[in-house]
Amino acid sequence: MTETKVEKKHLIQESENEEFTLRPLNLKQDFEELIPFYDQIFEKELSAKGASVRAMLSEMKAFMPFFRFMGLFSKNFRHVLDGFVYENSKGKIVSTVNIGYSGNFWEIAMVATHPDFRRRGLAKKLIFESLDHAKKHDAKMCVLEVLEENEPAYRLYRNLGFHHFDTRIKMRLENNKLTSTDKQELPTGYSIKIRKQDKQTGIDMYELEKCATPQSVLDYLPVNKIKYQKPFLMRLIRPFVKLFIRMKSFRWTIHYKDRIVGILFVSVGRSKDSCHDMELIVDPKHREEITQPLISYALNHIKDNTSFDLNTITMIRKVDEYLLETLNNFGFATFETDHILGLKFHKNVK
Repeated sequence: MTETKVEKKHLIQESENEEFTLRPLNLKQDFEELIPFYDQIFEKELSAKGASVRAMLSEMKAFMPFFRFMGLFSKNFRHVLDGFVYENSKGKIVSTVNIGYSGNFWEIAMVATHPDFRRRGLAKKLIFESLDHAKKHDAKMCVLEVLEENEPAYRLYRNLGFHHFDTRIKMRLENNKLTSTDKQELPTGYSIKIRKQDKQTGIDMYELEKCATPQSVLDYLPVNKIKYQKPFLMRLIRPFVKLFIRMKSFRWTIHYKDRIVGILFVSVGRSKDSCHDMELIVDPKHREEITQPLISYALNHIKDNTSFDLNTITMIRKVDEYLLETLNNFGFATFETDHILGLKFHKNVK
């Protein structure tokens, strides 16, 4: 055995015996170190979106003052950006997890381990730490997503007791296809309006999403009312928050004879390193009449309100074959499929 191979073997053994330190994630403190770390781990997903880690983390960082302020008044904002990291003996981050409160459940995300430190159980330990953290704050349920092709992680979560209750597809319209989108009019009897910030509109939107959500999903994770019935303080300061973070988002309601039958949401990318987002919720009874015109409306709105050539991203349920086919006809292509899993906590668990 050559001297080089001996040295390499010694280094590998030394690395395998290394001890790791667990500590809370601090986005402000860890910002610069997390950028190259996540760049390596999530390169495929980010390149598919046309986005960058720096833009993603910068957006999260920009929200921090808002979440801290709102956390003074509501528990819904106190733990949005919690998380944990493992550091090696040199103080370098080698594994991370985010755990945040989302209104009616806690969400585990950004589970990542550096390739040189995998197969040592670090991610599993971070999952347990996240679950303990959520339970300490009286969590009733934790949710996470895992890539469809990541069988080892999927098996791990199922063995930990997570239940697979949904599957979603992420789709992309490449920037060079946006300009070719033709405008389509809504059929007679339908109208599109800017979303009103009143209680009744929130109730109607909530009922619409329940109608559009498969019963099997509702049985496990009901639609969150807070999503459509914001606290008064949040409604009051929302315009200032959008101005502060330079957010360009738009939400419309689609009406048929004074009844809301659709919701359209668009977020226009704010820099060359981000992407546009689109979300569409339609009453199943009206989907064939309005789905195509609404996608056309959204894409043309993005085209008219952006100065960047960015990809447009949307996420749909895998079971929604009609929406999948319609998006394909507009030029969208699937770039990722995720299983959504949840773990419910028993009331006597502390």
